Amino acid sequence: MNELHDRVVTAVQDFRLPIVIHDHSSFDPPVLSPNDVSNALGIPLGRITKSLLLQQQSGSRCVLAVCPIDRRIDMASISRRVGVGRLEVAGEDSVSKKCGYQRLGVSPLGLPRDIVVVIDTSLMAYPTVVVGGGNVGIEVELSPWDLAEACNAQIVEITDG
Repeated sequence: MNELHDRVVTAVQDFRLPIVIHDHSSFDPPVLSPNDVSNALGIPLGRITKSLLLQQQSGSRCVLAVCPIDRRIDMASISRRVGVGRLEVAGEDSVSKKCGYQRLGVSPLGLPRDIVVVIDTSLMAYPTVVVGGGNVGIEVELSPWDLAEACNAQIVEITDG
């Protein structure tokens, strides 16, 4: 059984977020891809998110981009909208050190406050979205508006889809 990361649990409790937890180990057949999660939950792939940690090439500032799994982020757009220099995808060591999460379990919930969170506008059209639970194999489903509030996120167009 997979469990939510402690930092995600704390964020959920602090903000009193109504959530649904989805543990991959309870799905049949086994989850091997985002399509499998979409099929298991019976929701469109666009409601399943990816959270990608970006950092300035100088390494000084970080941005977590949250968008639908089936879209590509536009790093130049994020850089302009957030007002930071050129961005690159953070390495696995940076993800663990800066976020406190495993590379494939990153959650926008419970992040240090110095990480800017941006959420793609397309997600706001859904009643709920699915984000990582801080550990591999577990997801959290919640309102995108609750997510934005809990993360102090900027809601901007960050994808090129």
